[in-house]
Order: sequence, then C-alpha cells, then structure tokens
Amino acid sequence: MNAEQLSKIGNDLVRRCGTRDPFQIANALGINVMDDCENLGSLKGMYCIAKRNRFIFLKNGMHPVVEQIVLWHEIGHDILHR
Repeated sequence: MNAEQLSKIGNDLVRRCGTRDPFQIANALGINVMDDCENLGSLKGMYCIAKRNRFIFLKNGMHPVVEQIVLWHEIGHDILHR
C-alpha cells in the first residue's frame, strides 16, 4: 500500500466521522481506548481484539502529540488488518 492509498483511506475516515480527533474517531469506530496503561514495557501502544471487542492500549505519560500519532497508528491496524 502506498502513501496515496493511505491518504485516501485517512481522508475518507475523517470525512465519515466528521473530525480529525483520533480519540473521537476510535469511539465512532467502536474501539475502546485505554489511555493510562503503565505495564506496556517498551511499547507505546497496542491493538487487540478480545471476545469481539476492539481495544487500543496507550502507554501512560506520553507527550500528547506522540499519543495522537500512536493512536492513529493503532487505528490503522484496526482499519487495514481486521
């Protein structure tokens, strides 16, 4: 997948959800975001599905800009690999 395709997917998602806020988009997609995790080791974020429920875990204490980048990355896993 190239950058143009990823850009189109992202723009379609923003248009569909009416926002660029990744927390609101995750909520609109039905993804539970846990943004205060302390025991992720060296990971900044993680995506998983448990009993048909989708979760994104974010490491506690990240800079807000880094947190948004990591959240967008994990939303990408949901959109592209689910």
